[in-house]
Amino acid sequence: MTHIWVGYEGKPENDLENLEASLIIVNQEGETRLSLPRADLKRSWRTFYQGFWEVMPGGKKLLVFAGFPIIFGLSRPGRFA
Repeated sequence: MTHIWVGYEGKPENDLENLEASLIIVNQEGETRLSLPRADLKRSWRTFYQGFWEVMPGGKKLLVFAGFPIIFGLSRPGRFA
């Protein structure tokens, strides 16, 4: 997932924007530090679901599922002949 945010004093952390999910951290002195974000699959799924799936219009959800036969090659002519 690609997401950029700016932390500041008093900013509440959430599932998507928190210190554990940071790749690049710049402190108040301007020093830069790289960090490997911790992979938390449960948090990642919850963030995806809340941020994308819950707000996605029903028609778009149908298009997502309609694409699976194409992805897996089930729509080739003569496949079920």
